[in-house]
Amino acid sequence: PNAAPHWRTRFAWHLITYLTTATTWEAGNRAEDVVPSEETYIAKRRHTGAIHVCMDLIEIVTGIEAPESLHNDPRFITALEAACNHVCWANDVYSFEKEQVLGEIHNLVHLVRHHRGLGEQQALDHVAERLALETERFLTAEDELLEMYPELTGLLVPYLEGMRSWMRGNLDWSRQTPRYNPADVGQYEEPQEHLEETVLGIAPDHAEAAAPCAAEAPRQG
Repeated sequence: PNAAPHWRTRFAWHLITYLTTATTWEAGNRAEDVVPSEETYIAKRRHTGAIHVCMDLIEIVTGIEAPESLHNDPRFITALEAACNHVCWANDVYSFEKEQVLGEIHNLVHLVRHHRGLGEQQALDHVAERLALETERFLTAEDELLEMYPELTGLLVPYLEGMRSWMRGNLDWSRQTPRYNPADVGQYEEPQEHLEETVLGIAPDHAEAAAPCAAEAPRQG
C-alpha cells in the first residue's frame, strides 16, 4: 500500500503480462503445434518465468523507491534484462532433461537444438555461452550505472545486489534441488503426480481427465 503509483502500475502490468503470456501464447503454441523462434521465445520467456514480477519486489523488500527515470535509463534496462535472461535461461538448462520427457518445447536449449540443428550437448554449450555473455552484459551495465549516478548509490546498490542475488541464488538452488535430478525425471510421466491431484485434492480416477489443464498453466521449469 505504500508503494509509489508508478511502481504499482509497473508491477500490475508485469503480473498481467506474465499470466496472459503463459496462458495464451504458450498454450496457443501447444494447441497449434507452433515452435517459436529463438528471438520470440527470449522476449516472451522473461514474462512466462514471472521474473519481472520478482525483480519488481526488490524495491519492496529493500525498502527503496527507484525513480521512473532510472527505470527508463538504457543501462538499467540492460542490467535488468540481462539478469532476467540469466535466471530464465539457467532454469531452461537445468530443467531441459525433465522438459524433454514432458514434451515441453518452451525451453531455450530445445529451441536452439531445433532451429540450429545441433546435438544436445552442443545446444547446452551454446546456451551456457550465452549465459556467460549475459553475465558480462549485466556487470558492464552495473559499472556504468554506478559511475553515472553516484547520487543514487544508496538505492542502486541494493537494487543491483537484488538482481545479483536472483542470478546466484537461482544457480545455487537449481544445483541442490532434487527437482532437476535426472534420476527422478521418470516421475513426471505418471498422471498421479500432476498438480491437480497432489495440491487440489482431485480423486485419482479424475486426475487423468484433469491433467490437460496443467498444460494451460503458467510454466516454471
